[in-house]
Amino acid sequence: LDTIVVDKTMWEEYDELMQEVKDKIKGKGESGLMSSTFPSLNKATGGIMKTDYVVIYGQYKQGKTTLAEQLMLDIAFDSKAVGIFALEMERKSLYYKAISMRTGIDYLKLRNPKGYGLTEDEFNHYDLIARQKFSKTKIYVDDKTFNINRILSKAKIWKRKFNIQLLV
Repeated sequence: LDTIVVDKTMWEEYDELMQEVKDKIKGKGESGLMSSTFPSLNKATGGIMKTDYVVIYGQYKQGKTTLAEQLMLDIAFDSKAVGIFALEMERKSLYYKAISMRTGIDYLKLRNPKGYGLTEDEFNHYDLIARQKFSKTKIYVDDKTFNINRILSKAKIWKRKFNIQLLV
């Protein structure tokens, strides 16, 4: 056994639990990761806590990846380091999608600028916006690791090296 867990009742742990609440009132202790895009999620969960394991599921082509990326961007724009293991698309596609989501430029114009009529002036406008918005973010993407043990290993490295606060 790695550790021995002593079983306690809720009441036996009550004082410790309430001390955590008092500490949070004073600004000490962990606060949840909040989404600026989905305030109803914040209200329902109180924020995503470091011990939370959140699963987003649904039918094919229902926006699960987009929802997860939007949550990740909300956390990243709150000055937190985030990591994503892209199992569905390559890194550049995720970058284009993130830039599109935060600047308003059409995603397809980034993927195929000539085919979708991206002008140089339009590019310069959105490039400036993206540079301002993304320059302070810490978003790490791995689109090459598909083995669960390697994903877990790299996630631990990211946590230690970059203090990742959210992993997608």
